[in-house]
This record gives sequence, C-alpha cells and structure tokens, in this order.
Amino acid sequence: MAQSNSSVGISGGTFPDGAFESGVSPDDGQGGTTIELRDIIAFIRRRFLTLSVTTIVALVLSVIALSQITPRYEATSTVLLEARQ
Repeated sequence: MAQSNSSVGISGGTFPDGAFESGVSPDDGQGGTTIELRDIIAFIRRRFLTLSVTTIVALVLSVIALSQITPRYEATSTVLLEARQ
C-alpha cells in the first residue's frame, strides 16, 4: 500500500504537512528518521501564542484548584532555646 504524502511517520506518530518547515532529514543510519533542532524552534515560534495561552490557562486552573482543596495534614514544631550562662 502506498504511503500518503499528507503526513510523515516519526517514532510511531504522525505530523501533518507543514508541521516542520524543512520536513524530516534523511535516514539517520539506524532505520529511523530525525528532526533537526531548527525545525523544533520554528514550530515553537509558529505556535508560540497557542502554547503560551495553554500554559497560562493550565497554571491558573491549577492555582484555583489547589487553593480550594482543604489541607489534609498540618504540622507544628516547637524550638527550645536555652540561654548560655
């Protein structure tokens, strides 16, 4: 069966066309394919707004959830200081 050009298989996953600017580099000699660092940086730059908003929303929701949870454990300690004579 012919493989479609609409996606490139990488480590069991697929990425749509245009996910990485230069695509996938040639065979790495180990039977797999590699993605270059510049491709990852370009992907992050293109998706910066989406990644930032998602991160901020997750952070805010986490802070809200944690502020609503009643603590289960509470600890206290006492320090005894003796004056030198």
